[in-house]
Amino acid sequence: MNNNYMMIAPEIRMNGGIWDRLFLDSVQGKDVRLRLAWETRATYEAAKQVLDEGQSVRIKGVAAGTGLSLILTYDRLIRNGYNLT
Repeated sequence: MNNNYMMIAPEIRMNGGIWDRLFLDSVQGKDVRLRLAWETRATYEAAKQVLDEGQSVRIKGVAAGTGLSLILTYDRLIRNGYNLT
């Protein structure tokens, strides 16, 4: 499942057919959203720990569909004052 698909759930819910609504309300749909949140949190915490130790960090996706999580992690690190350049 593509994370981007899950992020536009309100639009799909509004314009989608019955199968889209059934999937988004299913256990699988909720599981994908939870995994995205957990993956993003874990990536952020790991990167933050390395940066707090004064080391450089390189964030790279290791599986298909992880790009959105990395973007959210990068944006949060920048927002919290970390210099990633």
